[in-house]
Amino acid sequence: MNSIIIETPNLQILKQHYQDSTLVLIGWISWFYFWRPILNLILWGGMIWFVYNKVLFINFTSIFNEYIVIILIIGILMAFWLLYTHFKYQYQNNQQTLTANHQNIANDFGVTIQTLGTLQMAQRMIIHLDDKGCIHQVDVS
Repeated sequence: MNSIIIETPNLQILKQHYQDSTLVLIGWISWFYFWRPILNLILWGGMIWFVYNKVLFINFTSIFNEYIVIILIIGILMAFWLLYTHFKYQYQNNQQTLTANHQNIANDFGVTIQTLGTLQMAQRMIIHLDDKGCIHQVDVS
């Protein structure tokens, strides 16, 4: 009598065995992947239950006073930092606009305007720098 392969795995050839193992692995990975959000919801629910039952029904007078003092200290420090930076930088004009034209860009990189045009049109380039970090040579392809 010919039995089916699932009942006698020793009749499987190596390729079928690897295919079966791969499908089982994919099944287990997808199982964990799709159950992770449900596990997340269960854990969030447990944390909400814990906070509701354990934290909301405790005596807040001692803990609340400590937190209020810490929050006030942080608020006072932030207010002093705000005043310090305001008085330090109040007379500086930080709203400067820079103009970016071809001459300024070429001067910043130390190249000519013609070279800058070639560099802007290139799709690939190799830039060689000297010891000071300035452009020494550019190979355009």
